[in-house]
Amino acid sequence: MRYRNFILFTATIVGLAIIAGCSKTPSAQPMGDAGQTIVKIFGSEADTLDGKQSGYALLTVDLIAGPQTVYAADIRRNPPSHAELNKPLTVIVKNDPGAVSAYDATLTPMPDGSFTADPATPLTGNDYTVTFAPGEFAKRIRITIKDILALDLTKSYGIGFTISSVNDVNSKIARWEKSIVFAVGVKNKLDGIYRLRGYILRAGDEPATGWVGPREFTLVTTGTNSVRMRESHGWANTATIGLLNTIAHPTYTFDEANNITITSDGGPFPDGLMNMEGYHSRYDPDTKTIYAYATWAGGPTQRQMMDTLVYLRPRE
Repeated sequence: MRYRNFILFTATIVGLAIIAGCSKTPSAQPMGDAGQTIVKIFGSEADTLDGKQSGYALLTVDLIAGPQTVYAADIRRNPPSHAELNKPLTVIVKNDPGAVSAYDATLTPMPDGSFTADPATPLTGNDYTVTFAPGEFAKRIRITIKDILALDLTKSYGIGFTISSVNDVNSKIARWEKSIVFAVGVKNKLDGIYRLRGYILRAGDEPATGWVGPREFTLVTTGTNSVRMRESHGWANTATIGLLNTIAHPTYTFDEANNITITSDGGPFPDGLMNMEGYHSRYDPDTKTIYAYATWAGGPTQRQMMDTLVYLRPRE
């Protein structure tokens, strides 16, 4: 019995020795970015498949007079160690109107002088200076928009931020998370996407006369108490002709009692839209529904646009 145990013990030792002899010491692997602090703008992943070089986000402000301070770009650093985190770091972030235009040609960069930077991230010329104290890994750039009502609200505005440099050789700017465009979302209470169903009259033209919708339409803020239809309203669903631009994009202006005045790009009646007499155009805040009754050209016996728009969701 002792002899058999000895044989088993010896075989086990030999087996372990063989395994140990076959094992190799792992060779050192390159660390790549693992040894560097990565500096990026949080949430700025660029949709490169769509050809974008910047990320995108919405910056919502209220339609009120006077200054408004909002948080914008969120600058982050991802250090490889506590030692790197406990170093100070200075990051230069460029105010980048070019990024706005490149991302979306319909966006207008915020005009020079329309906003200021927070003293914690001062703006000198076109550069924000973002300083991380030891132990800090996140810093927000705050801006103050001086007066949103002083801008042309028929335009859509954007603000761009791009990291341009860091002052540490052991830090690296993230390639696809270094730039972001904020669309400035200026919205009043009627702004949004609606389901429209209505009736339109073009006397003497049967295909153009009849039901419109149900279809989705977008109402875009043009002032503190007005919105404009982005898409062309169009004639009836069966129409084979288009609606003139002078009346294709109704503007709804509401008062404190939620009464609505209807106009359009054509100017005063008869070239543009006006409220149809005998009907109450209004906004119902309880159901978020717009009732709009308009006429143009030859008046109600010749031209009618009678719509009900039910709110669906906010626009992007």
